[in-house]
Amino acid sequence: MMKRLDLFFLEADDQGKIRAISGGLIRLLGYPAGHEITLQSLFDETTVAELFGRKLSAWQNGLRFYRAKVKNAAGEQIFFDVSGYMEIAPGGRRFRVMLRELGPLDLALESGAFLENVHAYSIAQRYISRDLITRARRAANMGNKQLLNETRVLTFLFADLVSFTAYSETKTPDEIVQMLNLSIGAASSNIIHYNGVVDKIMGDSVFAIFEQPLNAVLAAVEMQKQFQILNLFNVKTNQPEIQVRVGIHTGECIQASLGTEDHMEWTAIGDAVNVASRLEKAAAPGTILASDHTVELIREKVTTVKELDVAMKGKTLPMKAYYITRVTFDGPRGPITLGVDDDVF
Repeated sequence: MMKRLDLFFLEADDQGKIRAISGGLIRLLGYPAGHEITLQSLFDETTVAELFGRKLSAWQNGLRFYRAKVKNAAGEQIFFDVSGYMEIAPGGRRFRVMLRELGPLDLALESGAFLENVHAYSIAQRYISRDLITRARRAANMGNKQLLNETRVLTFLFADLVSFTAYSETKTPDEIVQMLNLSIGAASSNIIHYNGVVDKIMGDSVFAIFEQPLNAVLAAVEMQKQFQILNLFNVKTNQPEIQVRVGIHTGECIQASLGTEDHMEWTAIGDAVNVASRLEKAAAPGTILASDHTVELIREKVTTVKELDVAMKGKTLPMKAYYITRVTFDGPRGPITLGVDDDVF
């Protein structure tokens, strides 16, 4: 039964010497009979230090849920699930370990305590968009080692805090971080709520991607409303007002992996992205400036004022754009209208 379950045993002392080891494990790893095997020859330095070093905290309640890379005679690494217990013997500590082969898993995975890795993953998730995690899982299921490039028509939103440099000159670093978490956090929450993806947070600005232009406009209007509420509290506490300007454009892009093997980013590139960025820079504080193309796609859903001609770098003719003030969408009980100029309360 142990052979069918790929279970192996070893016993080691606190000097790093292996006192007993399953013959099946030796054969699996390809070592010849009589070959001297030590903990250091089997495990990497991190595993030896964590399990057999001075700390020994992993053994307090019995060792469970630990994953380790074990080196075979050819220098290759195989993943094993490691469990066991430690006891105090007259000659020192004894480690009785059971190993279960997990197979030739992707060695980019980290060894170590399973629950600690889960906790680390839960932290890392907050720094990675759900869309990216979904795409990574899909790529892994297809056997790919990276995300595949895609050409798509999407809506791009840039939002930037106005006069942030002047604001930060009078604040401590902690106050700046607190303000950014409050303001950029509010903007990001609206983007995610309306099914957008926060592609990048660049200090005092946000770049987001939407599949539907209406959702981008809804997120922008809600964003402006939240900043209006935020400024009411700022005025009462003698804090400077914080305004945001938003640019939106819809067009074709390529979503691609950029970077090196050590670090890559999944992002959208193309002329349409640059246009959205240029619209944001041309927008007045506290407004939403959308391209003519985006507005035409949702003409019946938005109210616009003041047509604007925005010069674009590398383009002969300026682009027509409109300030959007109101948007209508279908709610659970019928149409709902939101306006940048609505009463805050």
